[in-house]
Amino acid sequence: MELFIYDNMEVKVDPKALYITAFRDVWKKYRNKETAIAEFAYIWFVGSYTSDFASILDPELRRKEVIGEVYGGSTGKLKLNDKTEIAIEKLEELQSTPALSFLKSSLNALQRLETLIDEADLASTKDGEALANLITKVPALIVSLEELTDRIHKEAAEGSKIKGGRKKGMFEDG
Repeated sequence: MELFIYDNMEVKVDPKALYITAFRDVWKKYRNKETAIAEFAYIWFVGSYTSDFASILDPELRRKEVIGEVYGGSTGKLKLNDKTEIAIEKLEELQSTPALSFLKSSLNALQRLETLIDEADLASTKDGEALANLITKVPALIVSLEELTDRIHKEAAEGSKIKGGRKKGMFEDG
């Protein structure tokens, strides 16, 4: 289910999204619906695992990056509040799969391993041996995580087929 579709430099909202309370509440915050769509773009950039910002694992850092890169450092007319956060959580919940949950946990663990390697005491023989052992295993782990990421994105692409199982042609719109 793709409630938000990033296409041609804009986030489009599937009308079905407005039947979900969390998204409807965001929609109702604004008289100007272009501003509501801009907030949906924020929600998508922060909450979607297919967003270009999904690789930023720290949620607060991801939010700051989105505001800085997408909105030029200022949210302008957007009223980011609890309703926004609820909508982000709902988007994450709706797109969650066991594979995606495992990937997120694995990426967090990999980030902790990176910190462990950075903080290792190389003067200690015990730490040095453990570090060498760890470093030899990490490349295989990274390859496995990349394969899992590709599989998740492939599943998402298969889930966005047109009715009847037909795929959208290269020159077809929406």
